[in-house]
Amino acid sequence: MFGQAANSDFKRTLGDAKASTLSFGGFYGPGSPAESFEHTLSYLKSVFAFIGITDPEVIVADGVNISSEQRESSLKEAKAQIADLKAA
Repeated sequence: MFGQAANSDFKRTLGDAKASTLSFGGFYGPGSPAESFEHTLSYLKSVFAFIGITDPEVIVADGVNISSEQRESSLKEAKAQIADLKAA
């Protein structure tokens, strides 16, 4: 497959980009009651793997539609994770 080759054109185009961000209105993470309904993250990781990115860093902001306080808290945490990635 094209994405599996270390020197594929697509992988060269992406360079070292390995991060993505997602937000969810509710809570779908491990241990949550709705965990079995989470399909976005698992699908995204499959797409990344297909194109040769096997260890993507995915930052998730959960519960952004629960309340304004939860939204602020989730987005603040996600922004901190992004800042940590930039610093690394």
